[in-house]
Amino acid sequence: MVSVYGITLYNKRETVNIGFLTTGDSMQMKKYTRWHLPLSDDQITIKAALEQLNQLNNDGTQTKAPHIVKIVENPSFSLMNGIPFPGAVTMDVHDTIHALLGRGLLPKDEAFVVGFTMGSTGKMTDWKVKLFCKVSSMLYPHPYKLSEEDLRVFRIAVHCGNRFGYDLSKLNLKVIQNKTIEEVRKSIGLNVDWLQVHYAQEARLFPHSLESQRSAMVFG
Repeated sequence: MVSVYGITLYNKRETVNIGFLTTGDSMQMKKYTRWHLPLSDDQITIKAALEQLNQLNNDGTQTKAPHIVKIVENPSFSLMNGIPFPGAVTMDVHDTIHALLGRGLLPKDEAFVVGFTMGSTGKMTDWKVKLFCKVSSMLYPHPYKLSEEDLRVFRIAVHCGNRFGYDLSKLNLKVIQNKTIEEVRKSIGLNVDWLQVHYAQEARLFPHSLESQRSAMVFG
């Protein structure tokens, strides 16, 4: 998460020190800001979506995510098989969920994707939600720390994911990578109209949030 021209960027993979950005780096940050597959852009394959994101992440300006973030959100580092936080996924699966949910890479996008994924497991109890909010707001270092607004989106997303009925952490990329976003959404029962209702509510809650307003626009 970095701040460019008053806009905060969040990327779980890495961070860039804006104080040392070159013109080319600034252009890279603008790409992060702009990247977003609207809900209507559903004919692209999962593989193609991942290639777009991998291209953004292979510019050579990134540093590794802090260990605390890996412990909480990456299955390779999860303690006690996902306890206390369920839904830890690989980066490619996480990026796939971004595409399926129609979310970009900005703070509330990340908060929604993480919250929805955790909620979809059906194992995100109230105390786990509270604990994650404490960890991400107090123990996550800048620029990964979540704001109060981001945490509000996270809580909403956990509720939505819990109602969804499909555990997104079980997505098998080998099976779905050559399918379109529309095909995968249908196969897991992810209803775009249902998502749009929640995104419209989020947009009303945060009228000055770029990502909230953008997500509410079906056609981008």
